[in-house]
Amino acid sequence: MDSTFPTPRYFTLFDAYVGAPGFPFFAGYDYNGVIDKMGFFGNPDLPVHPEAQVLAGFTAVPLILMGGDVDPFCAGNQAPIPVAD
Repeated sequence: MDSTFPTPRYFTLFDAYVGAPGFPFFAGYDYNGVIDKMGFFGNPDLPVHPEAQVLAGFTAVPLILMGGDVDPFCAGNQAPIPVAD
């Protein structure tokens, strides 16, 4: 997994912080360009992202997802969003 891999949960952070100082995506950034460039595996509407695979029962490979508290791509340098509280 990567911090900017498009999953449905990531868009909650993206929408909350896009354009905020310290967040790497500027105001008006169109994340659809990232999805288009990634193609099939970047489409968050398909159940191919890591979270969907685990929820579907895939356990063959151990996964660990870590977001550092200073990782700007995970919004680790921002205040928590209300849904996180």
